[in-house]
Amino acid sequence: MRAQEDDRAEAPRSVRNQVSDVVGPVVQADHIGTLTLHSAPASAPPPVRPSRRRRLLRVLVPVAAIGTVSVVLLYAFGVPDGWFGPTAARSKACLVKVDPSVKAGYVWADRPRESSYAPSEPHQCNSTGAVNTVTRASAGRYAVRFPGLGTDSGTVDVTSADVNDRVCSVEQWGPAPDDEHDQDVHVVCVDRDGTPADASFTASFLFTMGGSGSMAYVRADKPSSPPYTPDSNHQFNPVGGLNTVEREQEGTYLVFLPGLHGTPGGMVKVTSLGSTPNACSPVVWMPWRNPGTGKDFLVVRVACATLRGVPVDAAFTLSYTVDLGSTADVRIPGAYLWASESGAAEYTPMKDYQYNSTHALNTVSRTATGTYTVHLPGLVRPGGNPQVSAYNSTATCGVAGWRPVEHEHQVEVVCRGAQGEPVDAQFAFLFRQ
Repeated sequence: MRAQEDDRAEAPRSVRNQVSDVVGPVVQADHIGTLTLHSAPASAPPPVRPSRRRRLLRVLVPVAAIGTVSVVLLYAFGVPDGWFGPTAARSKACLVKVDPSVKAGYVWADRPRESSYAPSEPHQCNSTGAVNTVTRASAGRYAVRFPGLGTDSGTVDVTSADVNDRVCSVEQWGPAPDDEHDQDVHVVCVDRDGTPADASFTASFLFTMGGSGSMAYVRADKPSSPPYTPDSNHQFNPVGGLNTVEREQEGTYLVFLPGLHGTPGGMVKVTSLGSTPNACSPVVWMPWRNPGTGKDFLVVRVACATLRGVPVDAAFTLSYTVDLGSTADVRIPGAYLWASESGAAEYTPMKDYQYNSTHALNTVSRTATGTYTVHLPGLVRPGGNPQVSAYNSTATCGVAGWRPVEHEHQVEVVCRGAQGEPVDAQFAFLFRQ
């Protein structure tokens, strides 16, 4: 407990001044083995492990990090029909790995105007084996019920999955009022003007007490506060440290994850939190050592803006993972990547910032302005749950469809600007099955 108190006290102390030239730097080499950090626009990347630095510096390619920590220890089965693939079988929602320290589930809520329904099986999972449901409360407002996962803790990720210009956020979550053994996740979706509007979306829930895998999450729900430690029920750190949040300026925050500095790469997913969806996205993440205390952190910078692109103080959830939290004993099925080349026709994202549980290399192709197809080789099982965040941008990114095609899964991602128009943008992408 003493160590946790020290982390909480030392992380945010004058950190804004100490890391202003560290988070978001361009890294240049004076000579081999020596790195000098120069301040630069926030789009600049975090460093990668030493074995890749020289090549990275030579070509000056940005490196970023992406991901999310809603790790679901399960495999989805079903038969596809079109992009999203409704399925015939109702005998089993998924094959679940029993782990009492993890409560997890996801849904694709694909019937935005239906009053209540159970999503199709390959696009929903629950670590208890139960069937999740979605209830529409009013235009753009939904409650996702995860039976058996009731807990006043954990984290939630949400992504719009609609063909229309819609943005969704998680409003709140917790034990269901009529049955505390179930978990209710409340989602709100709006149009570009902020008016609640019916929309399809993907949502995932995770609560873990275990220390397996490299993952962390934070519910940053005090957007205008001085440096603070989020509620212990709504944050997780696998090494036992306490994550902290500091507001840099309006709409910009630093999230400190103690003890997670040693693993390169990984992915960050940011989700808007509250009844008014905003455009919150990761800007950069990288290791940082507090020069005054010698303690090490992974630092994530997050920026929030209104849907019209104006910086605004806003609440958000943040999750981080390396290899989807896989361990030597358990490989979590899925993939992630940082789509860094927003204007490229086709490319392979940097290896340190992508992952595929089949050991294949993911690729991204641009099919039109702001429209991309993510190719995930080897992930041929139908179903799954994609999550997307725009990266270092006031754009909003969502998914427009996904399905297995021959030897791979293809996921269509669409990014839009402040007027709702398609715009080229970098994005953070995660897919779990």
